[in-house]
This record gives sequence, C-alpha cells and structure tokens, in this order.
Amino acid sequence: MSARRGRGLGPVDASPPPPVEQRCAALGDAIAVARRHLGGRDGGLLDEATAVVDRSRERLGLGTHHTVVVLAGPTGAGKSTLYNWLCGAELSQTGVRRPTTGETHGCSWGEAGALLDWLRIRRRHEVAEADERLDGLVLLDLPDFDSTVAAHRDEVDRLVELADLFVWVVDPQKYADESFHHNYVAPLAAYGHLMRFVLTKRDLLGEEEARSCAADLRRRLVDDGIEAPEVLAVSVTSGVGLEDVIGEIRAVVAERAAMIARVEADLAAAARRLDPGEEAADRRAGRDERGPGALPDRAAADLVAAVAEAVGVDAAAEVAAAQYRREANLATGWPPTRWIRRWRRAPIAAMSKPSASSVAEAKVDQALRAAADAASVGIDDAWRGSIRERCVGRRAELLASLEGVLGQSARVGARPAWWAAGAAVQGVALVCAAVGLVWLLIAAVGGGFLHLDTDPLLPMWRGAPIPTWLLAAGVALGLATAVVCAGVARAAGGGRRRRALALMRERVAGAVVRDIVAPLDAMAADRRELRRLLAVARGGS
Repeated sequence: MSARRGRGLGPVDASPPPPVEQRCAALGDAIAVARRHLGGRDGGLLDEATAVVDRSRERLGLGTHHTVVVLAGPTGAGKSTLYNWLCGAELSQTGVRRPTTGETHGCSWGEAGALLDWLRIRRRHEVAEADERLDGLVLLDLPDFDSTVAAHRDEVDRLVELADLFVWVVDPQKYADESFHHNYVAPLAAYGHLMRFVLTKRDLLGEEEARSCAADLRRRLVDDGIEAPEVLAVSVTSGVGLEDVIGEIRAVVAERAAMIARVEADLAAAARRLDPGEEAADRRAGRDERGPGALPDRAAADLVAAVAEAVGVDAAAEVAAAQYRREANLATGWPPTRWIRRWRRAPIAAMSKPSASSVAEAKVDQALRAAADAASVGIDDAWRGSIRERCVGRRAELLASLEGVLGQSARVGARPAWWAAGAAVQGVALVCAAVGLVWLLIAAVGGGFLHLDTDPLLPMWRGAPIPTWLLAAGVALGLATAVVCAGVARAAGGGRRRRALALMRERVAGAVVRDIVAPLDAMAADRRELRRLLAVARGGS
C-alpha cells in the first residue's frame, strides 16, 4: 500500500520480477500459443486476455507519470463532497437523496490531456496551483454504482477496469450492501493492494459506534478476499479524517508505482484465468518428461496394438504368406499346370482397404478415443477437447496412410534365388518331356501313316524307347520339383508371414507416431511453453 504506512503496492520477492513490458509480451505470446490449440473452446477467455494486453500496452504508452485514482461509492455516501474537498473547488454536484453524478468528473494535478482522452473523460479540470506531492494525480468522481440509471453503472464498470487506485466511499447505512461486496469488492479481490476504503458520516456516530462500523466493514472486506484492508473513518462535513485520505493518496502518487501495479495485476489476473492448471493426476512412466497432454508410453503401445488389430495386420500377414506361396508356385511349379493357378484370384487382390471397412473405422475410432483419454488425465475441459480433436480428427488420415502400408508389405518384392533355380530345373524337365513326346509322336506318325520302319526312330535303353525315358523323366522331374518347391514355399511362407507382420507393425507404429503421438507431444510442449509464459506474465521468472 502506501509508503507512509509501510505497505507496498506489490508483493515482496527475493528475486525481482520481470519488467512489466516483458510480462505484457509474455501474455501476448501465451495467447498466441493457446489460440493454436483451443480455438473457440476457451469460453471467451482469450479475447478477454487480448483486451487486457491491448489495454495494458495503451496505458504503458501514455507513460508512468500519472496515477488515476477513482472515487466510487453508492448514492448519498458523500463521494462528490470528498471529491470537491480534494480538488479544492465545487466541481461535482452533491446531494443525498438521488444520484447527482451522472457523468464522470476528472481533475488533474498537472497536464493530463492525453490520459483523460484515453479515459474518455469530457468534464475535466486542472488544478492551477498544484500540490507538488500530488503532481501526476488524476482524480475521477464516478457516478453512483447503485444508480437506477444503467448508463451510470456501465460508466462505473468501464472506469473500474482502467483505474490505478480505487477509493471506495461508503457510509454506515450502505457499507454492508450486497451489491457493493458481490459486484465490486469480491470480484476485484486480486486488486486489494490497490484499494482504499473510506467510511463517511463519522460525525453522525459516536466514537465507539464508529470503531464498531469500521471493524465490521473490515471483517466483511476480509470475507471478500481483501488482505488486511484499511478503513479510514471520516466526516466530509466537518473534515475529520480527511487529511488521512489525502495523505494516503499523496503517498501512493509519490511512489509512482500504482499504474505499474495495476497493469501487473491485470496481467496476472488474465494469466491466472488462462493457466491450464497443475495436473496432479497420473505421472505415468514416459509422460513425466513430455508432460500432461502427451501420450504415455504404455498408452501409445496400446494404441499401436489396437490400430494394428483394427486394420487387420494379422490378416494382411496371412495374405503376404499366401501371396508368397502363390508366386513361388507360379515360378517353380510344373509348367503345364501353371495356367490353372493363374486363373485363380491373387490373395493380395482380395485385401480390403481399412478406410473402406466400417468395422475398422469404428475400432480405430475407439482406440483413438482411448488414447485421447489417456493423454487428457488431469487436464481441463478446453484442452481435453483439443486433444480429442487432435486424436479422433486424424482417423481418416491414419487409415489412408495405413492402406499403402498393408498393401506394400503384402507384396513379395524381390524374388528369392531358389525360385530361379526351381524354374531352371522345371525348364530342363519340360524340355526333356517335350523332346520325348515329340520324338514319340514322330515315330507314331512315321509308323502309322507313312509305314516307315520305326526301329531306327526308337532306340532302346533298358527295355524301353529312349524318347519314353525322356518323357517319363521330364514329367517325373517336373512333378518332383513342383512338390519339393511347394514344400519349401510353405516353409518360407511362414517366415514371410513373420517378417511381413513385423514390418507392418513397425509401419503402423510409425504412422501412429507421425499422425498421433508426435502432434500430442507438440501440444504438450506448447502447454509447457504456455505455462512458462503465463508464469512470466504473473511476475515469475
């Protein structure tokens, strides 16, 4: 409070707070960070905080020389009489039965035209022979805050947001009014260090009654959240106690700190409203460093497993094995029967796209919601909505990216060397069988139609014609090779399935990290930066 009474306008801290300009910039940066994620879920808090930043910058731009002190009070409390006494002239009309101050009156000690313009004060007066101890004071007599005229109450509310020091003037009849405490004192409790309370009509009370009223008012103010409130009991008619009021104002003006204290209080109040709060719940493994809003490691692993199951990674691995066996059999099978296999539909062609499956979409959506819940533990509703949108809103992109992952992983890729060896053996077998068959056909045609001697055409070996041996050997070799290669293909298909499964799970994990985990980590980092900026705006390091 005042230096004269040893009560400063700001909290005492072992380390000096950052300059008010830095605090203002920090709040502006915090608003920008929050807007990237909250959108319209902040309930108007970001717009209110933006107005505070704009108002603070405008006030700082007008300099720190002036101190704006407002006299506010209910009808008939003697506010205008006190104003006239402080100004040393009859500037504001006085009365006791109805509101007489319909427009704010402004009196300045020294030139303050620009500040009064900013305050939008039309009725103004400059004290000619200024008290040096009041140099820089801009004193405002507000309309009565209990006026029946709505415009009067609106004017009070407007200037209460702009004042550097509040002097609340009440009398024994109205100091306990609910409207005074509920509408003004309690909501402005954070500005208690910028408030003074004047209890008028002391001359109408006895000493004991005056002390009792002042004590009761102090008790009510403490209930409103004002720490160690100071109540000055005065008489505006006899002048008793008025020197204490002017002394209090002089002390504040001399400090040249009230304006800065008001801006700092505005910034701190806006920062507190934007603060996402300390999340006390579930410091799970892997989340401590990344912070609330990030996906815990266990939840990330669960998400990868759930997405892999939903999009059919196991089924796709079976397709990869079946596709491998099909292509192996086509490459190494008995050539005359290959055309039968080629007519059959390839397994990879029967794969369903994850995005085309309503079941897959529903399962992935459920998994993403569970991940959002895991990342949102202990987080307020506005940020929880943003996290859920960041997770569930990426479902389509995640499924689309996984379509290529499954299809590419199911393809065989490079052809193994043993396929070429099997194909070569089948080629030799086919040549042998074809030579033997053609040889036999020639012999049959020559003997049956041309009546040629077929003995020279069918040399014998071990009791059978050589072309018969060639045909039998070729067929036997081809079938044996096909059987052996089919067995190898089945065994290798199992390995292919395991490799494809591992590859697809790895790629699903990569897609989940890219599309879900990394954005949540970025949001968590922004939340940490937001809290740091808000701490600076509140006056922390």
